[in-house]
Amino acid sequence: SSKPSLFDSLLIVPLASASAFVPITLSGAGVREAIFVKLYETVGVAADGALAASLVIWCSQVCVAVLNGLYAVVRPVADVR
Repeated sequence: SSKPSLFDSLLIVPLASASAFVPITLSGAGVREAIFVKLYETVGVAADGALAASLVIWCSQVCVAVLNGLYAVVRPVADVR
């Protein structure tokens, strides 16, 4: 297992994350992880590490979405212009 370069990740992460738009999946689940594993394997990253990276990125996206949703619920409607 090797450490991918920043350039590798700047190429792989957006490509794999685009799988969220595959209409037959729920937010790209399963497809995203498989693409992460396959693409990171090309730069020498082990499958378990690539899978972990995919899940960490997905969890961070969920956390941001939840925080944004909570903010939208608690802010007064009068502030919207």
